Amino acid sequence: MKNTLALLVLTISLTACQMLAEARTMPAETTIAEQDTVPVTGQAVVEELELTMLESFPVQVLAQVRGSLPDSCTTIEEIRVTRTQETFQLELITTRSQAEMCDQALQPFDEQIALDVVNLAAGSYAVRAGDIEASFNLDVDNVQAAPSGG
Repeated sequence: MKNTLALLVLTISLTACQMLAEARTMPAETTIAEQDTVPVTGQAVVEELELTMLESFPVQVLAQVRGSLPDSCTTIEEIRVTRTQETFQLELITTRSQAEMCDQALQPFDEQIALDVVNLAAGSYAVRAGDIEASFNLDVDNVQAAPSGG
């Protein structure tokens, strides 16, 4: 009887050790809690785009972008400005944690973005933010004069 009991205890112990070893070698599954910590990214919805040309030389152009974020937890993480020929593309990248409880009311935003227009040739240029487009004209080449070395 003692031998049977000892054999039973040994078998249970070895089974437990084997299960523990298998659990250590199995890849960890992503839990729901871990998924909630991964931020969600998107793009802000732009409702207004207004351009201002500053009277300086070289000319400076500012884009005033207004819109709404979907909730109180969403923030503008990054503003990307790219230019292809005569078109500037503005992207307002948003981020939001899935785990946060947020007020589901639209949150307005208002961002001012300086466009890099130094050394652009005279001409007409478009600026796009979301589905909205505005334009500006440079009457002369926007080249900064080199300082005179006199």
